This record gives sequence, C-alpha cells and structure tokens, in this order.
Amino acid sequence: EKQSNFIRFLGYVRPYWKYVLLGAIGGVIKFTIPLLIPQATRNLLDHVYLNPALTQQEQLEQLLLIIGGLMLLFVIVWAPGTFARSYYAAKAGQKAVFDLRTDLYYRILRMSASFFERNKSGSIVSRNWADCVCASGSTLLASTDGAYQDPIHSNSSVAAVKPVAHRSGPRGADSGTQSSGSSACTCSWASRI
Repeated sequence: EKQSNFIRFLGYVRPYWKYVLLGAIGGVIKFTIPLLIPQATRNLLDHVYLNPALTQQEQLEQLLLIIGGLMLLFVIVWAPGTFARSYYAAKAGQKAVFDLRTDLYYRILRMSASFFERNKSGSIVSRNWADCVCASGSTLLASTDGAYQDPIHSNSSVAAVKPVAHRSGPRGADSGTQSSGSSACTCSWASRI
C-alpha cells in the first residue's frame, strides 16, 4: 500500500516536532487572546457603565484598568506568541524542505542513464524546484494567515494558474500544482523516485 505524499512528507517534519509544538502553542496564544476583547467589552458595559452604584471616577478607573490590562496582555503575551507561531512553524518547514531537497537531489544522482535520456535535465531541475516549492508552500501555509484571511482571492488565483500549469508539465505529467481550496500537491514523477 503506497503512502500519500503528505504522509511521506510528515517523515521529514518529524525530527522538528519541537518547533512544530512551539508554533502550535504560539497559534493557541494568537487566536485565543483576542477572544478576551468581547468579554472585556461585555464586562465594561454590564458591570461598569450600566452600574448606577459606581461614580464617574470609579467607572473611569475600571475602564483604564481593563483597557490597560488588555494592552499589556497584547504586548507581553500576544505579540511574542504570534512571533513564536510564525517563526517556529516557518523554521520547521524550511528545515523539512531542506531535508527533502537533499534527499531528492541524492536520489536523482543515483538514477540510471536511461532516466536522463527520457527526461531533459531542465525539466528535472524545474520539477525538483516546483515540487519542493509546493512542499514548502504546504508547510508554510500553516504558519501564515494569507490563504485563510482571503480565501476568495487565493482560490481564484490558483484556479487561473491551474490549467496553464497542467499543460506545461514534463512529457504530459501533472505539474506540482495546488488544487483549489487545499494544499495537496500532485508530485507525480517525484513520488516514483
């Protein structure tokens, strides 16, 4: 039973699981702390502004305390958590892709002469680069918010490029392209090496 390309690629990410874990912790911080803003707003409205027992001075003190606390929380916890998420996830992705490129390069060097007769060197290099970029994109997609913040534009740009990329593959093979709405790459001949 043949493993999928994604499962095989996870083997390259496994040595860097600590970076992935730190990136995941940073992600939890990044996406959890902003949820405190609606809670703080509710508290300000329900227990401070609408509380007739508090004087205007006490309301102002509560406002400054809650807003100041949120600002400190964002500066001290949220910003480093966001940085950790991006940095460690990108570091794990770059190291895994480097290992993939190294293994792919050594596998290509061990191929028989008939392989190089069937495939032009330019298409081999192009395919090697495209597949590694595809793998890099799928790992770095997890560390950036670009495709998740604007899914309409990301999917439409992939849909516009996809028909051109399929025609330009080496000897009719599928190119390393992304399918619309996912980060799965079709790395057909590289998976047979």
